[in-house]
Amino acid sequence: MQNAIVRVLPRSIQIAEINSEDFSEKLPARKSALKRIRELGGEPPPGITRIEAYDLEAKLKTHATKKQVEYIRALGRNPTTDMSRWDAADLIENLLNSARPTEKQRQFIRELGGDSTADISRAAATTLINTLLAERREKQARQNLPTPRQTMVIRFWNRMDLVGSSQWEVERWLTEFYKEDPRRKNAWEAFKLEVGDDGSQHDPSSMPIGAGERYLHKPQ
Repeated sequence: MQNAIVRVLPRSIQIAEINSEDFSEKLPARKSALKRIRELGGEPPPGITRIEAYDLEAKLKTHATKKQVEYIRALGRNPTTDMSRWDAADLIENLLNSARPTEKQRQFIRELGGDSTADISRAAATTLINTLLAERREKQARQNLPTPRQTMVIRFWNRMDLVGSSQWEVERWLTEFYKEDPRRKNAWEAFKLEVGDDGSQHDPSSMPIGAGERYLHKPQ
């Protein structure tokens, strides 16, 4: 009602009225502010004003997030209702460093060939799993021949001497090869774009040997 009254007043009076602190405090909250409040896990009450929405949004931004609260409870603790997101992050880190590994983590460590009986924290178990996974991937890459995709790249750059090497050796070569000249990576991407290769093609024989040089010097 107040907004409607102000709109029919002379322009000079409208400006003075709108800029008044009393009027500003009664303005309804913007839809964008209500959306942000809901995204932060809040529920704006009906008739909330612009200033009230601003205060509620600021408060929600400092509170622990819903995911943090759920994670803390999953770790066996009940967070306080006024816990900040920074305190929640510290608590989660402390709980992870003190909590014992889950049975699922211990089983995965055993499957990866690690010591599942070690007296470590849940966080340390996660780090160990990542390390063991990386070691397993490297071991497999060292033992297996290049993948069909790698073979396509080998043919593209006419490095047929690498066909009988390992996935690991091809990966290391390609990393350094592109690092030496970033244009080589762009040439490969240009080829894929031209032929419509979305990554699902795995027939190495379809790749012309040495096509890379032509695309490397092809005008962009």
